[in-house]
Formats: sequence, C-alpha cells, structure tokens
Amino acid sequence: DTVTMVRDVTNGEILYANKVASNFFGMTEKQLIGNSYVDVMNANNINYEDFEVDFENNVLKEVISGGKCYNVTSEKIVWNDRESIASFFTDITDSYNARQELQGDKDKLDDIVSKIPLGIVVFKLDKDDVIYVEHCNDSICKKIKIDKNDIVYGEYKNLTLPFEFYKEDISVILKSFEIAKKQQEPYFYDFRIIYDDGRISWFTASFQSVPQDDGSFLIYSGFIDITEQKTLEEKLV
Repeated sequence: DTVTMVRDVTNGEILYANKVASNFFGMTEKQLIGNSYVDVMNANNINYEDFEVDFENNVLKEVISGGKCYNVTSEKIVWNDRESIASFFTDITDSYNARQELQGDKDKLDDIVSKIPLGIVVFKLDKDDVIYVEHCNDSICKKIKIDKNDIVYGEYKNLTLPFEFYKEDISVILKSFEIAKKQQEPYFYDFRIIYDDGRISWFTASFQSVPQDDGSFLIYSGFIDITEQKTLEEKLV
C-alpha cells in the first residue's frame, strides 16, 4: 500500500492524506490534515529528511525505517491553487528482502531498481468517465519520447502516442481507472507497451484517486519501467 500525502511547499501544512497514511502514522485523516508534515514525522520517530527526495529530477529512492523498506518519491504539484509537494511511500519490504537473498546478479538487480526514475501522470476522470491528462512529469515524457504539451489537457483516447499497448493488457489498463475510482485506495498492476520499432517494455503502475467537488476524480498514477528488471528476474528463476 502507498502512503500518499500532499503538503504546502512553503509551510509544510498537510493538505491531503489517504487512509494508508492514516494507518501509517496512527492518526485519523482529520488529525493529519492541517498538521505540520515535519511535526507528524517527528512524532512518529521518523527522520523526515530520510524521506525527502529530489522531486525536480523525479528521483525514486529506497528508505529503511522501522525495520521496513520503502520506495519514496515526490512530485511538485498545485493543490487547490497552492504550490504543494505530493509524496508517496510504498512498502516494498518483501521485495527488498527477496532481493537480498538473490545470488550472483543480486548487485546488478539492486542497482537497476534503485536508479529507475518514476514517471508520474495525473489523469482527470470527469462525471461522464471521459479520461483527460491533467499533468505529467519530465521523466515519463522522456521515457515515451513525447512532448508534454502534446498530451497535457488532451482527451486520453485522442492522444497520438509513439507506441501501442499490448493487446492482452488493454482491458487491465482501462479497468484500473474504474477500480481506482470505486475503491479510492492504491491499485497496482503491470502492463506492456510495444514501440513503433518493435521493442516491448514492461511497466508497473499504481493508481490513487481523489474525488473532486464537481463530481470528477483526479487519479494520481506512478509508472516505473521494469523491463530490465523483468528480464534479469527471469534469468534468475
């Protein structure tokens, strides 16, 4: 599960926290919202600086805290007209422990996982379930070789992309929007894309929806290219 929090970039006031964050900190969502991000971290004996990442360069890093391992990333966003930072902590303890047990290519696999940048896209699902792209970071644009201006604010189905989704995965991708909207909890899945030159890439994705006052939903999604990792893991099996 992914802890998702949004805080004011200037004063650190928490503007949004999901249920996973509530469980993580042992506080209700109402107790978290309006509180200081640093104070909440300190109250839980967590060094907040360990969970700080270079969001300008879309860094994804692993953090060991309280006997668990987390993937941590952040993204600068605008939340209700306020400059903010959205932070995501995903518990990967099981994966981390499994990697520690791998022999031979373990170091190479660790290196691959630790240096993969996170692509972040914010979708808007309107009242008629029409999907739009509200925001995307530089990392995902570089990865799929597309200009951000060509996709932001565009209707999803009308976008021209330099790849196609793997046929068997299309239904999973579309269903992910529906699931994220209904459960409003992080939803994870893997999918493949085929580039124009025939290359196939694997991605793992997470979706987290946030209902809006106008009846629409903002869906925060993170994408990690796991192609090299998948290839290496197959060799290790």
